[in-house]
Amino acid sequence: MKTRLTVLALVIVLVGCSQSSTPHPIGVTAPAPMYLPTYTPAPSATPALPPLSMSQAWGNVSIRQFSLQFGNQTFLYSAQQPSGGLTTDDQVCGKIGTFTSPKTPIPAGPIQQSLALMSLRTGQITILRALPSNYQMVGCSFTDPWIIWAQGYGITFETLTSNWQIYALNMQTGELRLLDDGKMPNGQPPKNPQFSFPSASNGQVAYMSFLDNNGGAGAIVDNLQTQVKTGLGLHSSNPILAWPWLCWGDPSIPGLVFKNLQTQQQVTLKVTPWEVEMNDGEVLVTPSDGNTVWYYPAIVPDMTKTGILLDQSTSQNDRVGGIGLNDRLVEWLGVDPYRLLVFDRKLQRDVLISNNDSVYIPSDPGVVGHYLTWAAADPHHSNQFILNVIDTNTLP
Repeated sequence: MKTRLTVLALVIVLVGCSQSSTPHPIGVTAPAPMYLPTYTPAPSATPALPPLSMSQAWGNVSIRQFSLQFGNQTFLYSAQQPSGGLTTDDQVCGKIGTFTSPKTPIPAGPIQQSLALMSLRTGQITILRALPSNYQMVGCSFTDPWIIWAQGYGITFETLTSNWQIYALNMQTGELRLLDDGKMPNGQPPKNPQFSFPSASNGQVAYMSFLDNNGGAGAIVDNLQTQVKTGLGLHSSNPILAWPWLCWGDPSIPGLVFKNLQTQQQVTLKVTPWEVEMNDGEVLVTPSDGNTVWYYPAIVPDMTKTGILLDQSTSQNDRVGGIGLNDRLVEWLGVDPYRLLVFDRKLQRDVLISNNDSVYIPSDPGVVGHYLTWAAADPHHSNQFILNVIDTNTLP
């Protein structure tokens, strides 16, 4: 199970086990470099080799291509999903809406979006639910049979944080639940509102909520079967779930807390995160400087001694993010210049997937489940896009 907090087509400032547009340092630097990819606790000192091309690494690899167009709108999708990025039948969630970029300004009129699914097997797009006018979906997660999403009003940070909700939809029964509405227990809006993203796994969903009538916020875990909510305490922030592990930010450490919900084991990691990813007990972290990617082979009592430096930017403008991992690949996205890289665990080599920064694309690339996805301009249709999909289970 992989997990990643994300923003779809909009970046919101948050702190904790999350991705953030503005780092919020809490006084801890990343551990000292241990140098270069290896997937054992003992790091390798071998100098890094230049990345392979896909053909060099995998030969004539099978790449499926699906259109992201839905009528005159676009399926806006992000591989940077929270926990549970795939349904059991390999669908991902996104939204149907109008794609905008610096080259295509936001059109006049109200925002009209719909919550939707796309099959990574067939490319079929299915609309689940139309969102209210001027609302947009900014994050979604799965724990079958539930899809959980956050929606917010407008397009600015101020409007989104002031008017948002988290819903859960049972895709078998059609039951719809409002899990949180961004208000205090007394129903009043807080003085300092903030946004939250859901992260679901094993029938539970974690998100931020206001815990008292003074505007005190903290992370909670919501059991969708029992409908019992468990708070993690004031000032806990941005939880993510990848069963059996729960992760959240804690400024008192300062850093991250990992808790095994089966054994109750609890581990801390003193790092200021920009983005965090978990997969079957492995952890991937981009610290708040945004210039490095760190891999931790396991959640153990002293994780700082096992951190492995996978990548480090060569310029201040070059930031790394969009991290993800599965059983075969570890991926990260570099920005300025744009490049999508993966580390192939079997080959023990970096592989360059894409370095096309000449087009704004409507979908963030990355690993989701046993797939690697990235969008590109449709060579046959102007202002349209395709999604490239590799099933990593089929790699040689």
